[in-house]
Amino acid sequence: MPDQVVGWVFVGYDDEDLRRELGAGRSYHWKDARTRGKEIGQPVLYLQMGGIPRWVGRGHIDGIEERWKIFGVSVALDGWIAPPLPTLPGGPPPPDGGAEVTGRWENRTLADRIGIPGYRTHTPYLEEGRDLRLTAADRDELFRRQPALRAWR
Repeated sequence: MPDQVVGWVFVGYDDEDLRRELGAGRSYHWKDARTRGKEIGQPVLYLQMGGIPRWVGRGHIDGIEERWKIFGVSVALDGWIAPPLPTLPGGPPPPDGGAEVTGRWENRTLADRIGIPGYRTHTPYLEEGRDLRLTAADRDELFRRQPALRAWR
């Protein structure tokens, strides 16, 4: 299924430093991450915004607030991506040689956050968070554009 969730991208805003806030061997409570759809053990990629967006680490979900709460997910760091890997807006052209196709990404906010043009409009409200779903199709497209991220798999 193309829209199957295989993991999450947790976003650090410009005024945060994920490399300071996350640490090996300790849990980080993400108070504004939605609990819906999360399961303990699901993989996480950490995306640091500010300047050029960059992938800074990988981890997993290690705690979820009580079921009746909407927000509150804890994550653990499995390892840093060193040095941080800048996102590659655009990347290589599609195999058919055509222009970038808007429908290529299921999660339009993720595409916008990593710098791919043409995805900002009509983004569903629920994708505007700090925790972005990563579907199998989007993960495969991301790995095609940035093969260095495949080690996260």
